[in-house]
Amino acid sequence: MEKIANTTESYRYLNTDMKFSYAILRRDGLVKHSYLAKGKFMALSNLKNHIKKHINIAASVMSGNLGNEKTLVFKICDGPLQFPAMRNAAYHMTENNRALINAFYGT
Repeated sequence: MEKIANTTESYRYLNTDMKFSYAILRRDGLVKHSYLAKGKFMALSNLKNHIKKHINIAASVMSGNLGNEKTLVFKICDGPLQFPAMRNAAYHMTENNRALINAFYGT
């Protein structure tokens, strides 16, 4: 990591922060943020079966912007994956893409 971090943006390559996410599961139905997914969602592990198709996914943001102002690349996750999933939000700017750009780690 130190070898490739010898750049002006070394923070992109040195993984020195401990990051975590958490969930509090309650039985009484009380929630801080309610979210009801509408429609069908596909697992990221099945992306290769849906090339050039419009699909719905539900995932957590696992990084900040890994690209620049023009590329807007984010790592996303919906559970254990064999390969990391990246989302390029620069194309087809929609309300959903704006939500991804403003999302914090783990949301």
